[in-house]
Amino acid sequence: MAKVNKESGNTDTMMHHQLKKLGQQKDNTKIIEVELGAEELSGKRMFDFRQTICLNSDQKYIKNENINKLFIPQDESTKLVSDADAQLLIKIFFQEKVNLTQLHFRVDEKPEDVDGEETSCEPPAKIRIFTNQPDLDFSDIEDYKAVLQHDFTSEITGSKEKNEGTCRDVLKLQLAGPKFQRCSSLQIFVEEAFEEAELSFLNYLGVHGILAPDYHTSYN
Repeated sequence: MAKVNKESGNTDTMMHHQLKKLGQQKDNTKIIEVELGAEELSGKRMFDFRQTICLNSDQKYIKNENINKLFIPQDESTKLVSDADAQLLIKIFFQEKVNLTQLHFRVDEKPEDVDGEETSCEPPAKIRIFTNQPDLDFSDIEDYKAVLQHDFTSEITGSKEKNEGTCRDVLKLQLAGPKFQRCSSLQIFVEEAFEEAELSFLNYLGVHGILAPDYHTSYN
């Protein structure tokens, strides 16, 4: 009769047990998608507002030192309006690296006090999105390749028809791909306004992203 190697058999049994146990373990790492502005209200520091700025914005609406009003939900409507022309360059900096997922542009309250009765002011139509280009400026923007380009014209037109001439739907833009992973900064270039208006405006910019469970930056 062949001799049975009990030690080897016990080892195999233990390995099988361990593998089975590992297979039953659940991944406790949670992927959480949040609106960064809403997280600011709960006490977490998501944006670096010391560096965040909007170029070519009319400072009588939102001053750059109060740019946080554009990203954090407010009781009163906020208005960001372009100045010399319809172009805007919004440069957003984060406290920690974020995986970006969506941008929501709310454009439902057009400013009524724009200088000049014949000056047209409309929501952004053509935009370009850049990531991790902190030094981007109007003078060299053509030297950089946008991560994403989008035209909101059809969405705005459909919204105006649906709501009897007033755009009330939030313009939503999905962000996907490796270029939107681990972003320390985000640059949004408003190239042209709807119907080629002279000025462009925004009421709120919702930035959505995925945070790791150990995202720890908070107010003291």
